[in-house]
Amino acid sequence: MKICNYIIYNFIIIFLLQTINLHAFQESVQNTEKSSETLDLKKLNTTSNTIENEFDEKLKSKKFIVQKRKLKQKDSVYIGMYKIIDYYGKSISVDTSLTIRKEYTNNLLRKDYFELLPFVNMGHAFNKLAYNFFEENLIPQIGQKSKHTSYFKSEDIKYYNVPTPFTELFFKTTMEQGQLSDALITLNVNPNFNFAIAYRGMRSQGKYVNQRSNNEAFRYSFNFNSQNHKYNFKGHYVSQNIGNNENGGVTEQSLSQFELGDPEFKERSVLNVRLKKAYNELKGKRSFFNQKYFLKGTSNLKNENSLSIFHEFLNETKFYIYEDSQRSDYFGPLASEEAKDQVNWAVIQNSIGLNYNNSKLGKINGALEYYKTDYFFKNFLETNNNLNNLIVYKQLFLSGNYLFNWKGFNFDTSFKKTISGDYRSDLVEISAKIIFKQKNYFEIGIKKINKAPDLNFILYRSAYENYNWYNDNLKNEDFTLLSSTLFINKIGKFNISLQKLKNYIYYSQNFNIPIEQEDEDEGEVFLYPRQLLTLVNQSDEKIDYLKIRYDSNFRYRKIELSNTIQYQKSDNGDSENLILNVPKWNLRSSLSYSSFVFKKAMYLQFGITGQYFSKFFINKYNPLLGSFLVQNRYEIGDFPRLDFFVNGKIKKARLFLKYEHFNSSLTGYNFLSSEGYPYRDAMIRFGIVWNFFE
Repeated sequence: MKICNYIIYNFIIIFLLQTINLHAFQESVQNTEKSSETLDLKKLNTTSNTIENEFDEKLKSKKFIVQKRKLKQKDSVYIGMYKIIDYYGKSISVDTSLTIRKEYTNNLLRKDYFELLPFVNMGHAFNKLAYNFFEENLIPQIGQKSKHTSYFKSEDIKYYNVPTPFTELFFKTTMEQGQLSDALITLNVNPNFNFAIAYRGMRSQGKYVNQRSNNEAFRYSFNFNSQNHKYNFKGHYVSQNIGNNENGGVTEQSLSQFELGDPEFKERSVLNVRLKKAYNELKGKRSFFNQKYFLKGTSNLKNENSLSIFHEFLNETKFYIYEDSQRSDYFGPLASEEAKDQVNWAVIQNSIGLNYNNSKLGKINGALEYYKTDYFFKNFLETNNNLNNLIVYKQLFLSGNYLFNWKGFNFDTSFKKTISGDYRSDLVEISAKIIFKQKNYFEIGIKKINKAPDLNFILYRSAYENYNWYNDNLKNEDFTLLSSTLFINKIGKFNISLQKLKNYIYYSQNFNIPIEQEDEDEGEVFLYPRQLLTLVNQSDEKIDYLKIRYDSNFRYRKIELSNTIQYQKSDNGDSENLILNVPKWNLRSSLSYSSFVFKKAMYLQFGITGQYFSKFFINKYNPLLGSFLVQNRYEIGDFPRLDFFVNGKIKKARLFLKYEHFNSSLTGYNFLSSEGYPYRDAMIRFGIVWNFFE
């Protein structure tokens, strides 16, 4: 009841804010219209001849023509005027359509899950079915990559420009005692200033013991343009936390009971787990703003020459906590009385640069970027030992970008190079795109990244003896990335990428168990050890990773078929000990039927989605580190996942209902997300996406 009341209160507050802001917005529009009125209303009450004469005279004036155009724009508001602007300044219109691609994004991330395998409980970890090193960050990060899957980065925050207040409400049921809700409201106080407030809240108890998830994210963004379009100022503030009760997966005996499909254990809460009092949490806060001033030209004259100066500032803090009040020995012996770790990370970024835009030569920009990062372990700062407990470093980058567009040909190149600092990181990228008729295109690109290791690989301090290390001899990771994309209308999109990795750093499982295992021979290899120990490794071999993907969408009248086929191959010179483990095949297909019903009052869509990936050595989850480990002993995959869905659209509301993994009891209980972590059983979930434009 408390959760339901909490959600209701949230919606009431948002509705009141919307109503108040709408009233203020309407008043400002009315005042603007009154102040800009040039017609004398009293004269319109005279004879018709006088009206016609005055109208003819005013029609000749340029001022009246401009006013008439503005009034026409205000009266004809359409959905294409509601703009969503990303970090790079590109804008798209709000989309309320009901499609298969939209069906794939009705989830926590509001993104397609195709290359991710979620754990059984919503808001928990996501295992990887594919990799994309094109998005690697040059700044050494805190680690805990599994927690960052649902973490809002700077590039994820949106800015808006809307003619009337716009609201979006998203709701979806979860797994036992909880729900997911995401609410957004944005409005233009005046034509030059917009702000948006959004909040995502999620809580899910889960089906297994000690598996509760909670996720909160508050976002505020604003976008300001001066009246003469010389100055632009945008920014955001984000506060978020991602917390999970961690059970370490089911025990070896419970895993056998699960795989046998024993009816006595269909109630998953009776299965025994490894950890019963463990919890981890990632919290983060970020302030960001970007301002730009045009020395020549303005922001709304995109095809003319312009020169602008810009400044960007970012201040972000994160901390990650792991604690276990039961003091389990799953991660080895403890070195302190309290089983609690806390790692802190903070970064300050300051950038300043110039943008030059020429209608014939293209766009050129250059910048100086300064970063200062602090990384430390709060529990160990006051200890009197000689261990390194913190890293403080600074980096100064020189960056540049050149973009050229000409008659369907786009050329883009950029670089980023460290010119001073404690760590060295560099990036060079070149891409070209040719656009043909009917929106067909061919794109090719190459990217070279040389980056410093993430800080969690260099230094880690823990209450557990085996989770303390300082690796000051790690080399920079080197990535050479090639990609090409061909899109042919009515056929589909083909993408081929070849990613070459050198000095790749990863976690692996340490099977050298320091304690004696009962009733086991000395030479026996433990497939499912009682303890989880971890090593930091850096590969000496080069890794070649090939990924080929095909996306298509075929429609015949009211029937639609959507397919995604992905082939992958990883090679590091040792086929028995692969470092980058991926399934050879990853497939998804959706067949749906769509039509208007109830005298076109509702647009209905229903169908079935099937997913499959071949068996491979999937990464193992480590809840203490909040990351995944490479392992080559336990294969997972080769099980189909079938979902039946029914979606409906009534005006601006989209409703969806899904019977997830309904074949779970028919095709065998071999479905897992990671070693010891079963995937989801069959279940029904529903939700709604509702948009308001006033």
